[in-house]
Amino acid sequence: MKSWLLVFVLTLVLVAGCPLTGPDPARLQVNDELRAACASLTDEEIAELLLEAEAWRLASGSYSIATGSGTTSCDKLDCIICWFACLDQVYGR
Repeated sequence: MKSWLLVFVLTLVLVAGCPLTGPDPARLQVNDELRAACASLTDEEIAELLLEAEAWRLASGSYSIATGSGTTSCDKLDCIICWFACLDQVYGR
């Protein structure tokens, strides 16, 4: 009887598991911190960088790969600083 109870409890734990929580959806929204880091860009341009950073996160999962690869839409220092701010936000740093 105890073994059935143990099997039942373990089955419940395995089936129920931990609640799935994904990344915070706010990480893909333009906020005041990003506006400060990306002062020369519009909100739309910042949003594009956030989506590009998210694409890197989904494709590679690696922050170091994303930081080492850079973005194709930036070539100026202020944009690169913005890119790193976007990566930090998307990766939750």
